[in-house]
Amino acid sequence: MVAPFPGLPDAPPLSSAKTNSFPKTWALLVLSLLNVAGCRPRDGRADVMQRPLMHTGFETPASDSTRQASPARTSDKAHSGRVSVRVDAHQEYSASYRAALGTLCDHRPRRFTVGAWVWVPNWEADATLVLSITNPGDSIPLLSQRVYLSDAGPYKAWKYINRNVDLPASISSTSRVALTFSGASTGNDAVYADDLELSELW
Repeated sequence: MVAPFPGLPDAPPLSSAKTNSFPKTWALLVLSLLNVAGCRPRDGRADVMQRPLMHTGFETPASDSTRQASPARTSDKAHSGRVSVRVDAHQEYSASYRAALGTLCDHRPRRFTVGAWVWVPNWEADATLVLSITNPGDSIPLLSQRVYLSDAGPYKAWKYINRNVDLPASISSTSRVALTFSGASTGNDAVYADDLELSELW
């Protein structure tokens, strides 16, 4: 059994020091205005880092620890390699990836970014990529976030879509992560997806 994540450290407390120095306060205000005028809002701050957790092009069998579900694999189209995932009126859902969170991270993550390359026929194609996280034994997900694939073009061409997602504090190493493509209302037009990826933002 995988142990739960250790608790995250609390943010450092704000300084309680007080000052009545008017010149110092005025100087800090002037410096702040200069920084705004210089359009350098991230000076002195650490950049957001992206750590890849998984990537699949649906070409090879997945390992035992991060099992790839049985998607509707097809060789009709592919962004890279030879195959992709297809959803249409006959194959409305494709559970393309699932894994225990503890096999992806050795700590409690706070934010994910999910992305994929998709081929959408037109703006009417009601297709989504869903990221869900569920605790074992629960039927209601802790998290369910959708990325809509047809909100913007190009259409009938491969395009990259992604979304950043804040994670709930109630996740644990045994929580199940699932990435699912859905095309319930695509009619006779198929939607294709390839090069599915999940990363941690920190």
